[in-house]
Amino acid sequence: MNRPFLFLLFAASALAQPTITRLDAFIAGATGAPGPGGPAITASAPLAPNSFNLQITGTGFNQGFVVDWIDNSNAANNVTFQPSTPPTATSIAVSVAPPSLYAAATSITIRVHPFDTTITNANSATSPFTVNPGLSQFEGTVTLPRGSVNFPYSQPLFTGGTPPYTISQESGPTPPGLPNYNPTASQNNNLYAGTPAAIGVFNFLLIIYDAWGAGTFPSYSLQIVSALAITNAPLPNGTVGFPYGWNLAAANGSPPYSWTASGLPPGLTLNASTGAIGGTPNTAGTFPVAVQVTDSTGATGSAQYSVTIVTPGPPPLTIATPSPLPSGTVGVAYVFPFGASGGTGGYTWSLLQGPAPAGLAISSNGFISGIPSAPFQSTFTVQVTDSSGQTASKDFSLIILPAPLVITTPSALPAAPRGSPLSIKFAVTGGVPPYTFGVTGSLPPGTSLAGDGTLSGTPVATGTFAFRIAVTDSYRSAAGPGSVFKDFTLTITPPPLSISTTSPLPNGQVGVAYSVQFSATGGVPPYTWSGAGAPAGTTFSPSGLLSGTPGANGPFSLSVTVSDSAASQATVTFAITVIPAALVITTASLPNGTVGLAYSASLAASGGVPPYAWSAAGLPDGVSTAAGGAIGGTPGAAGKFTVAVTVKDSAGVSASQSFSVTIAPPPLVITTASIPDGVVGTAYSATFLAAGGVPPYTWSASGLPAGLNLASTGALSGTPTAPGAPSFTVTVKDSAGTAVSRTFQVNLALPPPPPLTFTGLADNSNPGGQSRLQISFDSAFPADVTVVLTLAFKPDSGFDDPAVQFSTGGRTARITVSAGSTTGQTDVGLQLGTVAGTITITAQLLAPGQDITPSPAPSRTVRISATAPVISSITATRNSTGFTVVIVGYASSRELTQASFQFTATSGTNLQTGSLTVPIDALFATWYASSASAPFGSQFTLTVPFTVQGSPQSILSVTATLTSKVGTSAPASANLQ
Repeated sequence: MNRPFLFLLFAASALAQPTITRLDAFIAGATGAPGPGGPAITASAPLAPNSFNLQITGTGFNQGFVVDWIDNSNAANNVTFQPSTPPTATSIAVSVAPPSLYAAATSITIRVHPFDTTITNANSATSPFTVNPGLSQFEGTVTLPRGSVNFPYSQPLFTGGTPPYTISQESGPTPPGLPNYNPTASQNNNLYAGTPAAIGVFNFLLIIYDAWGAGTFPSYSLQIVSALAITNAPLPNGTVGFPYGWNLAAANGSPPYSWTASGLPPGLTLNASTGAIGGTPNTAGTFPVAVQVTDSTGATGSAQYSVTIVTPGPPPLTIATPSPLPSGTVGVAYVFPFGASGGTGGYTWSLLQGPAPAGLAISSNGFISGIPSAPFQSTFTVQVTDSSGQTASKDFSLIILPAPLVITTPSALPAAPRGSPLSIKFAVTGGVPPYTFGVTGSLPPGTSLAGDGTLSGTPVATGTFAFRIAVTDSYRSAAGPGSVFKDFTLTITPPPLSISTTSPLPNGQVGVAYSVQFSATGGVPPYTWSGAGAPAGTTFSPSGLLSGTPGANGPFSLSVTVSDSAASQATVTFAITVIPAALVITTASLPNGTVGLAYSASLAASGGVPPYAWSAAGLPDGVSTAAGGAIGGTPGAAGKFTVAVTVKDSAGVSASQSFSVTIAPPPLVITTASIPDGVVGTAYSATFLAAGGVPPYTWSASGLPAGLNLASTGALSGTPTAPGAPSFTVTVKDSAGTAVSRTFQVNLALPPPPPLTFTGLADNSNPGGQSRLQISFDSAFPADVTVVLTLAFKPDSGFDDPAVQFSTGGRTARITVSAGSTTGQTDVGLQLGTVAGTITITAQLLAPGQDITPSPAPSRTVRISATAPVISSITATRNSTGFTVVIVGYASSRELTQASFQFTATSGTNLQTGSLTVPIDALFATWYASSASAPFGSQFTLTVPFTVQGSPQSILSVTATLTSKVGTSAPASANLQ
């Protein structure tokens, strides 16, 4: 293991006048070459070295010497160091305290001169030091300013120090798109910059060192939010001369926001901080407006809008058409336009209040039109609406005159037969009812004209008769004398030819002979007959006889015509029904069924006289028939049934037929829906059930979980040996050989683990050793258990000791306890390290596929006691001016107060100094507070050079002890080599 070197320099005694030939300065505890530009002191940096060492080379230091330093900020801070006891070595360690001596300085000059000379003495020596600004120190978590996804981000992580900086990532993650310091990175600035690629909150811990070795360990939290966006819908339009107001809004990003806009209508302005648009527009038009929002991080969002500014409204809307409107006439088409002025054009017309004259309507394009249906004098209100929604209305009056009075009945009246009742109603149009009728001339004898204009009666003579009808309406009667008239002629003819046979004709039947004789009256005999539409199988003779044997049933329509010798004709349509042949059941067979399943069938018949009525005997239990022929129900028993069916038509005729129906047993099914869960190592039982088929049943299964068996009776039993949720198939077979299968799943859980015991560890142990750890259960477990051991160490002071770990490496180890066993297959060593503190070992229990760790998790604590320092090794090596002692050891309390040395001379040699005790508390306090010591626990390497006046061969060996607040180490000796 490589160890850092702590240099403690001492000067051996001398008798000559002090002479300084060289002065070297460096930071105590630093490793490798000095930083850029020479040695440096870090201002106000608790984690950086707070002392520096001076290596003074010269002779004659028995009188002592003086060390002082001057910073460039305040000369009053000058300090002089003068040892109370003249040093005997050629080196001295000087600690700079307090840090405020150089907190404001940028450089310090160190000067050394003999004790009995002045600073300006020629023997003085100087060494410049640079003051390194201290790295910022953090407590808790540093919350960085928020960033926006896909927008460049740049923020300083820390202040102070001297670049280049070494940054490593202890934990994460960092946001995608921003730097990831794993592996360790080097950079020349303190910026955290990039373009975030994902949203979320990211927490990460960094370890930062500057070029001088000053360090800090900050934790950061950085939130990346969604991209900044403007959330407004389209901006509202406005009107010239009217105030305008609207507030812009945004979402996401990091408020507060700032707003800008271009293209706003003249007269409108935007408040950059609130996003409010206000003012009074002074120019009409459509304006494209571009809006941009910027958040506190510099992220931006934009949107495009279109705003229309219109001019003020048009002049008032009015109806220009005068009233009253031109008059109209009943029955004569009427069209008249309305007119308007003002408004914004695009007029729409409507009837606001009425009514308008019957038959007339007002269209939306401004016309009153239609055909008046009655005389009327009306007053109504018309409304017009322009394209902006402005309205105007006006009252109008309109007179509708009656239509001209006209007798519309033709002058030549149709001939009427003598001896037949006569009724002719003379028709009139126009005018204003009621009408008054009169007649002049010759009416047919036996007829007269009624006051309502009806000519009626029974003509008793043939011939042609001429007469005049006059009519007067109520309008003309009110206005004064006046009527209209029309001449008519009416011919009375002999009686008409007619068929006297009535409809319907008697029914016929398919296959049965049929005959009907038709007769007629009136006209001029003899008669000639013809017919169309007679039933198939029958004919119609010229003498009027319908006869034959019908070949098809159904209703028929027979058209019969008779002609007399005067060429007159009469036609009558007759209805005739031919009923079917004998009643017959047409259903060929009935379907079979199954017990417990719905059964359905339909019966059918032909012939007879529908509708039919059905009945059945011998149906299976649970099945019945309806009068309409539907058979249905749910069979209750299996077997073969003979069913006798009877149908009766509406004439009372019956027909019967027998059918054979087989009802099968119900289908075989497994009725068990699921089975209970089980526990590994615990007896299990379940029973499968079935229904249907033909009992008894026989059960079997495939793919059963290990440890379980299925009996032929359907009983599942055994003791499961493995956890999981396996699926398996169960099959049942009935006595008829029918088989069905179904897949089931059973959840097999592990039981709670037995108590865990740690053995092999003492409650208290000394540092620097190793113990063996074994684990065991109070009782056996039915499955293999992997015990994951996790180690945590809490030192009494200072940094963690990485040497505290399992012998397998790291702070995690695994031990497996086999199923059925109580002891782990192996044990594991525990390295106790070199630092006093507390070791806590926590166990996690993992069975196949499951975490079975109880709560709280089993744990064991081991106390590492603070002991006296331990010297692991000591060497002493001669050189040209003396010798160097190197001590390797550890101090579990992480502090040392002094080092004592005892020198043994070679035979015949006397030593002026046989022993030496040196205070080393400040030196080691600085070392153990430095992050450079963290990888080594409490271990150290102490190098002490000695300068010998005379022959270095005069010293044979050296014995050293180290003392701490806990105690003193055992002595360790080394012969000089």
